[in-house]
Amino acid sequence: MDRKTNLIGYPIVIIITAILAFLVGKCQGPEVIVDQGEYPANGDPEEIISLDQVEDLYNRYEDRVMLIDSLETDVPNFEPTRAILFDYQEIKNYLAYIEKNASEANVRISGLRFYFGKYPNDTIPEKRGKQMLFYNPTIDTVINGVRADLAYAIERQGDEVGVTFLKDIIDVKDKRKGKGQANQQGQYQNEASILSFLNFNTAYYGRDSQTGQGGQHSPPPPGMQ
Repeated sequence: MDRKTNLIGYPIVIIITAILAFLVGKCQGPEVIVDQGEYPANGDPEEIISLDQVEDLYNRYEDRVMLIDSLETDVPNFEPTRAILFDYQEIKNYLAYIEKNASEANVRISGLRFYFGKYPNDTIPEKRGKQMLFYNPTIDTVINGVRADLAYAIERQGDEVGVTFLKDIIDVKDKRKGKGQANQQGQYQNEASILSFLNFNTAYYGRDSQTGQGGQHSPPPPGMQ
C-alpha cells in the first residue's frame, strides 16, 4: 500500500512543484541590468559621421520635406521642420534627472530612444503641425528569453521605487492597420513591471514620466546652420 501511494504521490509532487516554479517565475517579472553607479566616458564616440555624409543625409531629406509640405494644407504659411536645436544645459539637466531616478529604481539606463511626434494644428503659431522629437531612457531587459531595450516610466509607492514600461501604459494608434495597441486603461500587467509583485493599484502609487521634449525648430529656408 505504501509503495502504491508513493508511486501516485511522486508525480503529483512533481506537478505541483512545476506549477509553483512557473508562478514564481511570472511574479519575478523581466530580468534587467541593475544600477552600476555613474556613467563615465569610456572612449571616443563610435558613430561620428563624416562631413560628406552630413551633406548627403541633409540633402536626401529634401524629398521628405516637400512631401510633408504638400500634406499640411490646413496650416497657413506652413514650413516643415528641418532641424531642432536643444539647449545643452537642458540636456545635461535631463540626463542628471533620469540617472538619479534610475539609481533610485536600481536599474541601469541602456539607451536614449528618440520618437518622432507632431504638434497639433491648434497650438501656438510657431509649432502648428510641426514635426518634433521627444525622448525617453531605456533599460536592457530579457522577457521570455528575448532581449529588448524598453522605454519606461518611474513608479513610486512610499519608499518603493521601480519602473513600468511605456508599451504597457501608452495606447499607440496604428493608422496603417486601422487599430491600436490596447494598454488596458494603464493598469499594471504582471509580466511588464519590475514592481509587479507589489500589486499596485493606480489610486495608491505615483508615476513619474521620464520623457523629455522641446527644442527650437528650424524651417528649411535658413538651410544648414
